[in-house]
Amino acid sequence: MRLFTIILLCCLFFTVTEAGNTGKIFPTLKHDKIKVTTGIGDITYVKCSKSINGPFTSPVSLNSGDSLFVQVDVSPMGTVQMMFYFDLNENGVLDTLDLPIGDGNFVDNGGSGKDVDLDPNTGIIVVYLETGESPQMQIIAVGTEGSSSAIGIVSFHNSPLTYTLSGYVYTSGGDPIGGAMVFVQDSTMKMIGDVSDLTGYYSVPIEAGIHGVHVQDWASRYSSFDTMMTFTGNTVQDFTLRVLSSYIRGYVRDELANPLPNVQVWAGRNGGAMTDSSGMYKIMVAPGSDNIGVEWSSVLPNYMQPNSRYYSIADNDSIVDNSVSNFICYTTNATITGKVTENGGTATRQYVVQGWCSPLESSTMAVTDVNGDYTLHIYNSLAMEQYGVNLTDWGGNYPMPPGMYADTNYWGLTAGAVANFNLIGALTSYEDHFTGNGGYLGPMWNTYSYGNPWGINSTVALENDRLKAECNSNDVLSGLGVISLKPFSLSNREFRIYADPTSMMNSNNTIKIVLTDVSWNWQHPQDFENSLQLIWEKNALGYKQWRLVKSQNGIFTDLCTSSDSTGQHILFQFIDPDTLKLKIHGDVCFNGQWGNMISMAYVYLTQFNLNPEESNPVYFDEFVWDQLGTTGVKEIGGVLPTTFALDQNYPNPFNPATSIKYHIPVSSYVTLKVFNQLGQEVKSLVSQQQAIGNYEVSFDASQQPSGIYYYQLTAVEEATGKILTKSSMKALLLK
Repeated sequence: MRLFTIILLCCLFFTVTEAGNTGKIFPTLKHDKIKVTTGIGDITYVKCSKSINGPFTSPVSLNSGDSLFVQVDVSPMGTVQMMFYFDLNENGVLDTLDLPIGDGNFVDNGGSGKDVDLDPNTGIIVVYLETGESPQMQIIAVGTEGSSSAIGIVSFHNSPLTYTLSGYVYTSGGDPIGGAMVFVQDSTMKMIGDVSDLTGYYSVPIEAGIHGVHVQDWASRYSSFDTMMTFTGNTVQDFTLRVLSSYIRGYVRDELANPLPNVQVWAGRNGGAMTDSSGMYKIMVAPGSDNIGVEWSSVLPNYMQPNSRYYSIADNDSIVDNSVSNFICYTTNATITGKVTENGGTATRQYVVQGWCSPLESSTMAVTDVNGDYTLHIYNSLAMEQYGVNLTDWGGNYPMPPGMYADTNYWGLTAGAVANFNLIGALTSYEDHFTGNGGYLGPMWNTYSYGNPWGINSTVALENDRLKAECNSNDVLSGLGVISLKPFSLSNREFRIYADPTSMMNSNNTIKIVLTDVSWNWQHPQDFENSLQLIWEKNALGYKQWRLVKSQNGIFTDLCTSSDSTGQHILFQFIDPDTLKLKIHGDVCFNGQWGNMISMAYVYLTQFNLNPEESNPVYFDEFVWDQLGTTGVKEIGGVLPTTFALDQNYPNPFNPATSIKYHIPVSSYVTLKVFNQLGQEVKSLVSQQQAIGNYEVSFDASQQPSGIYYYQLTAVEEATGKILTKSSMKALLLK
């Protein structure tokens, strides 16, 4: 399945913009317009209902999103063709102004799959139609058998909300566009839409908030449009769509140059076309740049899906019969098989397995059965093509269990190979102080790069017991850093990192610490549909700042900013069920709900740069991931301490957590422990060698009873074992 990953202004994944589903109000309908009817012609009515049990009427009024069942009377065992149209002028009469949506042939007491007749009586056909993302519209359903025909009317209506988004859809020349679909999608992926009438007018109910808006012409006469809008009340907004004045023409063939008919080819948001008997297709497109490719569902499992191509086209131009427009679909003559398990046991859901062959630039995919078994259909020749195989959530359509990931990916597999996957829980604890010098980053990390970051001074390596990332840009925005090879659990976990942005970083040098549930070491973080991103940057006024941003379902929202430009110690605390606390340099930057849209996260530690800015290094250190209350924040502000000191905890009294600060004037082995009134140790907060500095650690007493507790700081000279300090303070827990 093709999902748009490069979308104007935001990463919106509208169902209506997926290839092969572009604008499909009824996804199961065909668009071949081939009339195949049998029988003497007994149709007298076409009726509709939202329930298989009826009542069936015409006209019928439904809510958007309701199920749609169509009933028609035909001759016994006859075949009827159904044609569906947008009734743009809503006059209940089929005329030249109405736009065809799709068609299908249905057999009395026959059919298969989703086209089966659901009524056991002869002479009556009842079929279920998937309504997809149904906008507000009126539909004319025309049934034909022999010389007889009948029509039915069905209207979809949106439920009212607090506000409305309304306006007109025009061409770039100012002419109204009837039949344009305007959809609004909120952060929960709920979508509401309307079809513009003959004057181009539309009206969509909305709620306050930041929503994605998608505008698409049903008849593929004009380009589509995506944007983000903030709504605080009734909003009037007109949209302009460009005329599709250029075209792409090409052929789809197999590896022996045999033509492949009835293959769906898509071109960005410009719609698509089916290949004819010679394998040729033609798609009208708007001027500009986009991607073109073959829809997977029209070739698999008989052929592999070729990789999509990038194209750029001018107004009134064409791309014809060349390496961009022609595609080779390799015949599948072999298989790779395997099984998906969960913690070594039986799978509880279905999964998507994807295979990729670099020499062929083609992919294949399969859905596991209820037992977790799958078969990938691949092409095999004497050249012994090799395949990479991985488990994917297929754009969120086949999600993995929360907090679980596949234990492996495969590379270099050949025909007949077996590739098994076992889903395991994400890591709950990990610690890395980036010790050493050189290019080996340790067992957890892989290099991340975006754009073209490699040049003078560009490097990602260990340097003096720190992770150094320095990104030099060659003409385009570039990023360089590391990505964790495994994901981490976010359930009641906290994550500490030290990031040194240095005072020499320029206006286009940024730090991005990204937490997301996808492991893509070549994508820009803006493409991550669900993520948390802590960004160090210079704002429009030139001030350095930290900014916390979340993206949920492709919609980006700022959560907080910190004016502390040098606050280098960062602490994330994920508190179930939906609380995030972020501390920068010991100060709380954010404490509230965050959406809980990811249950585990891969970690990206990166620097981004934009030419012609000079690169300056950023350093990362003290990476610790553990349960709540077990990681500390090292204070770096102010002068370094000259004496040992243990501060009073804050807040005090507390419930259930409190912070404890202490100060170390010389390198020593430090322990910080908590005892109850009986002198019993209830928690060890710190037990490690620490350098000179000011430290802070959190004590979570959610599992302890109310009462007085004592916390004790001890520092020992490692070489001699001499106790350098031992001091205690009292804390009061009140629940």
